[in-house]
Amino acid sequence: MNSSSFTERGTGVLLVLSAAVFWSFSGISVKSMPGISPLMITGYRSVFTFILMPGYFILACGGVKPAVTTGLQAMSFKRAWGSAFCYALMLVMFISATSYTTAANAILLQYSAPLYVALLSFSMLGERVQPREWLTLGGCLAGVLMFFGEKLSAQGMWGNVLAVLSGVACALNTIFMRSLSKVTGKGAFAPDTPQKVSLAFPAVITGNLLTVLICLPWMLDSTHLTRSHWGILVFLGFIQLGLPYILFTLGIAKLGAVEAMILAMTEAVLNPLWVALFNGEMPSTLACFGGTLILMSIGIYGWLKQEP
Repeated sequence: MNSSSFTERGTGVLLVLSAAVFWSFSGISVKSMPGISPLMITGYRSVFTFILMPGYFILACGGVKPAVTTGLQAMSFKRAWGSAFCYALMLVMFISATSYTTAANAILLQYSAPLYVALLSFSMLGERVQPREWLTLGGCLAGVLMFFGEKLSAQGMWGNVLAVLSGVACALNTIFMRSLSKVTGKGAFAPDTPQKVSLAFPAVITGNLLTVLICLPWMLDSTHLTRSHWGILVFLGFIQLGLPYILFTLGIAKLGAVEAMILAMTEAVLNPLWVALFNGEMPSTLACFGGTLILMSIGIYGWLKQEP
């Protein structure tokens, strides 16, 4: 592996891991707003994300003028809409799932998304999944099961179905984003510059708009939201969702879809860690073993990935 490819991949790893850190603040943030509708939180979070991402897109890229053939434009258009719909469905269905089943069921079933990415990676992206990636996925999923296994319940069939669908939507969104990252354009306001622009950005921006439209009925009566609530919603929109999706969009352009999802599993460990530190909900011994297994699997995978 030459130094330039290592630098490219290393940048991608850092971007995706950083995204996972910011994503992990969702649990403690939502727990800081008891009594507020989850769909209201989801909708207003996407409002602020929708403000941030187009601003970044225009300032950093000057919009986009696709530098691709007509056939690729049509294909990219379809995949961009597919990504946008899957993004919105992922957010809304996961929140809805937590209303109909236990939080542990919802989280565990959504974290099956990396497995779906691995199963679809070759057929949709032409990216083969290596044996070490299957082993890493197995270790990560076993760790997540340890994390939430004690709290799993047979109740809430519809909630479990929604959680599974949320995981599928998450996987398809990742596949579409990876596909779009391979088809780049040039800045519309500076088309002669060498900088390339990922077409995944417009897809995520549209996905946030769709999320707002879906959640709008729950957002109409916001008179009971306090200044503290608005502060948390701004944090969720800008820092917990908007910024990490910018980082993830940049990172997945430099990594394979499966590797990006493996690294993003770091969120599964950090999310309950922040809740434990700031909300006093201490994880069990089995959960601690699960978190250790996830981190060990990701660490060993990273080490093996350096081998030629």
